[in-house]
Order: sequence, then C-alpha cells, then structure tokens
Amino acid sequence: MEEDDSTPQGEMKPYGVREYPDWREQLDSIEAELSNRAETFNPISITPPTSSPKPMPVELVLYERIKAHLEYEDNLPAGSEKPYGVRRYHDWKQQADEFEQVLEDKGITFTKIRW
Repeated sequence: MEEDDSTPQGEMKPYGVREYPDWREQLDSIEAELSNRAETFNPISITPPTSSPKPMPVELVLYERIKAHLEYEDNLPAGSEKPYGVRRYHDWKQQADEFEQVLEDKGITFTKIRW
C-alpha cells in the first residue's frame, strides 16, 4: 500500500491494492490469521493517502496493466516462461484496441502500446 500510495498521480500503481473492493477484508483476514498463529507482525496502517487523488478510470487501469504485462513478457529472455501469457489470448489486441477507443472517446490521456 505504501508503494501504491507513493506512486505519482496518473501513473499505474504497482499493486493496485485499493482497486480491489475487498482489500480491507483481505487485510483483516490476513492479520487475524497471523494473530491466531501468534506470529509477530506490524499491522498495516490503512489511513488513506493525505491527498485524495482522482481515481483512474477503470479502462485506463486495465489498459495500463495489459501494456505493463506485454512489456514485461517481451523483455524476458528468449525461451522464458511468460507468466501472464497475454499473447496466448486470441483477443488481447482487440481488447487493447477497444480500451484505446474508449479512452480516446473520453478524452483521457494515455500512452499507446507499441506493437
């Protein structure tokens, strides 16, 4: 959460923790399990960031994730396993193109994927 919260506004959050609607419940469950096991841990502060940045449109978040996964996999050494397997999905480019169109229609600034 700290890394996500310290990411400048407009950039993709590395983990996107707050994008998941159940993130607080997941955090509570993990901390409860650690307590049940008598593990020592520092509880995570869930205080929101001091400024309330405007959330990124979901289309931009999804588009940026496709782009980041493609760039990551394209930079792996030849023969390496592709953990996301983006190119294995027959419609990945179509989905990215559709997100681009929505972003353009909404006037949202984004950097296009280099094919």
